[in-house]
Amino acid sequence: MFDLKVSDYQRPYLWDGEQALNLAENLKEFTQKLKITFFPDYYLGTIILVKKGDLYEIIDGQQRIITLLIIAHLMKCKLAKNQEFKIYSKLSEETLKKNSSYLKLVVSSETSIDFDRVNLTYIIAENDDQAFKFYTTLSTSGKRLSGIDIIKPFHLQAVKKSRQEKLAIELERYQFRNAHLDIVVKILLRSRYLNGTRDYKEFPRQNYSDDWKTELELEFVKNAAKKGNDVKYLFGKEVDSNLQYQFSSYQVRQPLNKGENAIQYFLYFCKLWERITLKIKDDILTKVQYCDGIDFNYEYYQAALITYVSRFGEECLDEDDFLNMAKLLFKVSFFSRLSKPVTKKSVHQTEKIIKLLDRIAFAYEKEEIKLYCELYMDKRIFNDYIGNIYKHTGVIGNFTSNFNVNIENRTNPFFNESL
Repeated sequence: MFDLKVSDYQRPYLWDGEQALNLAENLKEFTQKLKITFFPDYYLGTIILVKKGDLYEIIDGQQRIITLLIIAHLMKCKLAKNQEFKIYSKLSEETLKKNSSYLKLVVSSETSIDFDRVNLTYIIAENDDQAFKFYTTLSTSGKRLSGIDIIKPFHLQAVKKSRQEKLAIELERYQFRNAHLDIVVKILLRSRYLNGTRDYKEFPRQNYSDDWKTELELEFVKNAAKKGNDVKYLFGKEVDSNLQYQFSSYQVRQPLNKGENAIQYFLYFCKLWERITLKIKDDILTKVQYCDGIDFNYEYYQAALITYVSRFGEECLDEDDFLNMAKLLFKVSFFSRLSKPVTKKSVHQTEKIIKLLDRIAFAYEKEEIKLYCELYMDKRIFNDYIGNIYKHTGVIGNFTSNFNVNIENRTNPFFNESL
């Protein structure tokens, strides 16, 4: 017998009602077959454990184990030490209650399931690193692992035990409560890859989940495998013999160390993205949502925004001219949308040519970025792009209509002064 505990850095209990019902129905059907003829044991897959003192932490298998416990509880089975069963994650508790309601439809004290014939294979890892390797290669939880599901345990298991639960809860909030973690990690990857010093490395399309999983693991696990200190970077300048520092905390393109450094990096940019989106919501985001065919430009704009605020510090969000700068970056990021359909490849090629993100990352002063963007919107270039703008229909026409583009307003911070 094992005294089991779910590791603090594991994702919550997330099986949906359909998955829980499928397991219950399969077990009931299996038990009925046993009454008719001999049948091999019901195989429920592999669980991965790591020994921690007197306990065994579940690294992979909690979804199945918790669902089995719910089924057994509804059947009024007496389980050893069941009184010790506790749920600490709020999200896990909510999922457990929902699945209990679903399972009551098919499971009761009258239900017959032969748990003695349910078979599991268990692997006991020697340490967290070995357990993580098993977890990423052998996961059979029934819930497909995403890049985030690999990144989180990799870094959390390297954090001091006393800090694991707190950081896991913070990450859980951004992953499951508002989905910001998934959004921000992808923005960060694009911002790091659209980088001249890395030859503008390709990144996946939005809906290519397997490719994203591979690239996220490569960038934020394998390239951050060295355990080290929690490192931040700041910029300083000397004015009349006085040193002035810009405390911009984490930088989008900075190297990362395994453990708390990477986790704090993700949390910082999740919080930062919340502030950015709140700041531009009324003037930009509410209008973008009505436009079709702009996904690639919007991803480019996200990367430009987060790189800008990272470079000049989150205090720039409180400056009077931030919204105008956000509009100017929007104008440059979406410029190609005015005349032709845009693909991931064409946005990638645009950055290679104009180097907007590189210019932001290596700028000394915000005025440099403002000047470049204004020069980029030069009347001659603008006319080249939209000389035939009023002939456009469909996606391009929809975009130009929403933003009421016209040549006379080319120098305004946005496509139209009244926007």
